Amino acid sequence: MKEIIKTLMQKVNLNEEQANKTVDTVVTYLKDKMPNGIGKQVETFLKNEPVGPTGIKEKISGVFNR
Repeated sequence: MKEIIKTLMQKVNLNEEQANKTVDTVVTYLKDKMPNGIGKQVETFLKNEPVGPTGIKEKISGVFNR
């Protein structure tokens, strides 16, 4: 999420507090709209926290690096 916050601050000219609130709002919205469990995984991924034994970020990183 730090990268998203930094991008919002640079590209949209938000201050750090505004960028944090924006990201929190979007993450909460996505969590509420996604099926049970998936929303929490998305939040965990954005916070760069591991999910399960290998972590979701590692599991999908190959998809985006191709």
